[in-house]
Amino acid sequence: MFQSTTKDVEIPFTYTVKFKRNNDVRWASRWDYILKSLPQTRIQWFSILNSLIIVLFLSGMVAMILLRTLYKDIARYNQMVDPVSEVKNRFSFRINFLIYLIRTKHKKNLDGNCKSLNFFK
Repeated sequence: MFQSTTKDVEIPFTYTVKFKRNNDVRWASRWDYILKSLPQTRIQWFSILNSLIIVLFLSGMVAMILLRTLYKDIARYNQMVDPVSEVKNRFSFRINFLIYLIRTKHKKNLDGNCKSLNFFK
């Protein structure tokens, strides 16, 4: 690293740019000299095909998981005798647990100090 013997070192950086208009180059062909200087590249068909196969494979896996899950849910729903009461029974534990969590979180407010939470009493 550069160590200076004086406290203030000033290093000026300057540059100059001059644009020169060239009317010989047409607007449509302004990139031709760059494109001609690049080496001719061939299309990488193997990479394109490999990417396509991976995308199709992963999409197929996601679709199979979704179809299997939906098939099991539909089969379980068709086996229910009374679907409405069974769904209520299944989710009643979760709803009661949620109410319990809200009660314990706002316990100090449930003494009647907070009117908006009185319905949990």
